[in-house]
Amino acid sequence: MPESTRSIGTALVTGGTRGLGRELVLALAAAGTRTWTVARRRRGIEALSRDAPGVTVFQGDLTSRGTTARIARRFAKDGVSLDLLVHNAGLLGPRVPLAQWSRTDFDAVMAANVSAPFDLTRRLLPRCHTGTVVVFITSGVTTAVRTEWGAYQVSKVAVENLARTFAREFGPAGPRVLIVDPGSMRTAMRAAAYPDEDPMSVRPPAVVAAQLLALVRGGDWTSGERVAVHQERPSGRPLDLEGLPGSEARPDGRA
Repeated sequence: MPESTRSIGTALVTGGTRGLGRELVLALAAAGTRTWTVARRRRGIEALSRDAPGVTVFQGDLTSRGTTARIARRFAKDGVSLDLLVHNAGLLGPRVPLAQWSRTDFDAVMAANVSAPFDLTRRLLPRCHTGTVVVFITSGVTTAVRTEWGAYQVSKVAVENLARTFAREFGPAGPRVLIVDPGSMRTAMRAAAYPDEDPMSVRPPAVVAAQLLALVRGGDWTSGERVAVHQERPSGRPLDLEGLPGSEARPDGRA
């Protein structure tokens, strides 16, 4: 099948009840994709179930090994072959200097943004195939050292290198890995990061979701590549896996 016609028959999106995750889930479900998501809050799950009744929701905390193990067991039992895995769920934490972070807050952000995607990826590898795409959502904060982004910045630098390591170790016969910087979006996390910003000055997450899915379906990227969907990029740009490629995008906020 040509890369330009890549289909997505099955997909799991983490953090699918708010922001970018919700819009991805809705778009996938509307396209006929068999879709699963993971979320913690009952209110968001109930709202999503009303809007997309065909979507299966796992309620749980991805920082718990029990949750990731439960998802893997369910997929194995049902014989799911996964076409798309999007690591969208994340945690911002306080916007204060790093030295003012508590160990509890630091560990919580690292667990949500790094450990959870690592654990879920490794557990779901038996459900993946050569054409599977694994997407790690990153942020513009990784492109330079920035103050008062604390563990959020640390975690996003870490998850980008986690993704690149997976890409290299999977090789051409394994799943493809894509690192996506969605840019500025009208989400709750963005509002928490930039409380004085006019939310109407940034794009709605539905626009970003459409761009991300078009990128996945198009396949015009190298496994392990970092793509800022809000910026122009040369077609077929090669990736240096030893470096830290990225754009000079403004730090984003997402849900």
